[in-house]
Amino acid sequence: MTINYNLNIVTTTPYTIKDTDEVVFVNVPTTSSVVLPIIVAGKNTAFYIKDYSGNASVNPIIITATGGATINGVSFAILNVNYSQVQLIWDGSNWQTITN
Repeated sequence: MTINYNLNIVTTTPYTIKDTDEVVFVNVPTTSSVVLPIIVAGKNTAFYIKDYSGNASVNPIIITATGGATINGVSFAILNVNYSQVQLIWDGSNWQTITN
């Protein structure tokens, strides 16, 4: 069985996630910003974000919610461990995280 994801390797910051993104690998040599989209009914409601560069302990990845939404009750999440990742799921009002 093969599973295909829409993968985007990001090399610039800030990066606003697109509706078509599913997996976002952040490969930026500085502290970076990833902005979650405002969700429209019927659009993609889950995203996987990973520190692809392996430098998050020195250059964290700051993930920001928009449109008054939160991530686990706060306005942002941070990946600050090398090669760390997070999956974000839209619950209809806010973002919730699932981590490995």
